[in-house]
Amino acid sequence: MFPSSTALLVILLFLAQPLSFPAGGSAEIADVSAGPSDSCNDPAIDRAPASEVAGGPQRDTPVTASSSNPKPIPPEQPCPEFVSGCGGDKEPAVNPDLSSEQSGRHRGVLALGAPASGADPRAASGPDTPPPASGDWTIGQPGNRIDNGTIVLNGDLLVTAGDLALDNVTLVLNCTADGQYEINVSRGAALKLTNTIITSFNGSLHYKFSVFGALAMDRCDACEMWGDPARYREGGGLALHTSEATISSSRIFNGSGSGLQVHGNAALAVTGTEIFGNRHDGIIVLDSAAPRFERLNISDNRGNGLVVLDTATPAVSDCTASENNMSGIAVFDNSKANFRNCTSTGNSWNGAGIYDSSGPEFQDCNCSRNSLRGIVIDNSSHPSITNTSASFNLVCGLDMSNESFAELVNCTADGNNLIGVHIMDAARPNVTRCTAVANRIAGFSIENASSPNITGCTASGNKGHGYR
Repeated sequence: MFPSSTALLVILLFLAQPLSFPAGGSAEIADVSAGPSDSCNDPAIDRAPASEVAGGPQRDTPVTASSSNPKPIPPEQPCPEFVSGCGGDKEPAVNPDLSSEQSGRHRGVLALGAPASGADPRAASGPDTPPPASGDWTIGQPGNRIDNGTIVLNGDLLVTAGDLALDNVTLVLNCTADGQYEINVSRGAALKLTNTIITSFNGSLHYKFSVFGALAMDRCDACEMWGDPARYREGGGLALHTSEATISSSRIFNGSGSGLQVHGNAALAVTGTEIFGNRHDGIIVLDSAAPRFERLNISDNRGNGLVVLDTATPAVSDCTASENNMSGIAVFDNSKANFRNCTSTGNSWNGAGIYDSSGPEFQDCNCSRNSLRGIVIDNSSHPSITNTSASFNLVCGLDMSNESFAELVNCTADGNNLIGVHIMDAARPNVTRCTAVANRIAGFSIENASSPNITGCTASGNKGHGYR
C-alpha cells in the first residue's frame, strides 16, 4: 500500500540508502526495501510470449493453451438455430451508452423455422425494394428503405450506388458454405442501419461484410461475420475501408476472425459499442488508418483486444479491453496510437504490448491485474506514458527491453507479483516521479547494460529490494 501520512513518508525518505547506478544512467529513488536477490528472468515468465513479440498478434495461427497463455480456447460454439443476434447465453458487459432495453435485447429466439426467402417487411419503399426471393440484392439507385420485419437473403447484398436504409430489421444471410455471401457497400454508395440485426442463419457458416462507401450504424447487432486470421489483410469481421463510417451504441461479436477491421487511412468514428466473443482479435487497425474510438468495451475475444499495425494512429479514449485471451492492447510497426483514460485488465497476456519502434501515448490509463505484465515496451519502442498505473499484475508492472527509450511520468507499478519497473537489455527510459510499492521482489530492477534516468521516484514496501 502507499504510505498513509506525511510523517511516514518523511521517515521512509530518511532511511533511504545511497544507491550505485549502472554507468550512463542516473537515479533518484527513495528505497526502503531490503531482501534476498532474485530475478525476473525466469524463462517461464520473462517477457511476452515470443509469438506476440516477433510474429505479431498471432496473425497466422489460432491461439492454443500454454504456460504463457493459461486460458485455453473453448471449442467454437455456433449460434443456436435460430437465436436473434446470435447472442446465445453471452451476457454483454453493461455499456453506459446503451439503454437497458438495448443492452439486453436480441437474445430471444426468433419465430423462424426453415429460412424463408425474400422479405416480409411492413414498410418498403424505393426502386430497388423489396429484395428478391433468391439471388443477389443489388441497390443501384437512391431512396431505398425498409422499416420493420425480417429479410432472409439467399445471395449477396450489393450496394453499388444510391443508398439503402434499414430500420428495425433483422437481416439474415442464408449461406450454405462459409463466406459464401457478402454485404458490400461500394465507394459512392451508402448503407444506413438503425436498430437492426445482421447475422447468418447457420452460426457456423459466416458472411463477409465490407464497406468502401458510407455506413451509418446505430443501435445495431452485427455478428457471425466471416474471417480468416491467416488472411487478415483481405478483410474480416466488419471490414471498413472508408472514412465515411460511424458506428454507435452497437454490438459486434461472434466473428469467425476479428470483430472489426479498419483499413487504409480511414478516419471514421466508433462510439459506445461492444466488441466481444470474436475468434481472433476484437479490433485490428492497419494500413495507416486513423479512426476515433470512444467508450468501447472490447472483451472476451480469443486473440488480442485491440491491435494497431502499419503505422496506424487511432485515437482511443475511455475504452476498456478486458478478459481477452491474449493482450488487451498490442501496438506494432512504428504505430503511434493515442490512448486516454483507457483500462486494460484481466487479460491472459499483457495489459499493453508496445513493439517494433512504436511510439504510442498513454495518459491516465490503467493496465493492471493481467496474467503477465501491465505494460511491455520492446524493440526500440519509444512510448510516452503519463499518470498510468501498471499494478497487481502476475509478473511485472512496467517491463522495458531491447533499446527501448520510454518517457514515464507519474506512473505507479505497485503490488506486482515480481517486479514493479523492470529495465533491461540496453533500455534507456526517462522515469520521473514514479512509484514502485509493495512488489514481491523489487521496486526497480535495472539489468544488462541499461542506462535509465530516474528522478524523484519512490520504492517502498517491496519484499525484496527497492532498487537493484
